[in-house]
Amino acid sequence: MPDLKGKALVKILKVTNERRNFILKRGQERYCLSFDTFRYTNAKNNRVSEIQVEIEIESLTGVANKKLAHIRRNLLPILGTFKYSTNSKYERGVECFSLNESLWRQWLNEWNSGIGLTWVGVILGVIGILISIVLYLVSQ
Repeated sequence: MPDLKGKALVKILKVTNERRNFILKRGQERYCLSFDTFRYTNAKNNRVSEIQVEIEIESLTGVANKKLAHIRRNLLPILGTFKYSTNSKYERGVECFSLNESLWRQWLNEWNSGIGLTWVGVILGVIGILISIVLYLVSQ
């Protein structure tokens, strides 16, 4: 990877994947049907995503390869609730945690989380108490 020469790599995302493979055979056709369950972990703050599910089908022979496009076209209407992924697990994980956004936007996302809102409440509470103390002292 010449474009990374001399640059430090930083871990930003972990993908924990469990896969079950099934080999399907019919005549000269061979397919590998894979069921993946996985989670993303944000390496910066250790947040873990919900469980994700992915189904993959791959042709293992030339005969199967010729029929695979037809099989996929027929499966998609049956599995209408499933999304057809156009990017990798890694890319979807980066999107899941907004890791491709600017530091400013990541900071705003942190504050929009439950933890960020809790801190806003605490800070406002402390400011309110300080104002009350100052007003009390001024009125004396």
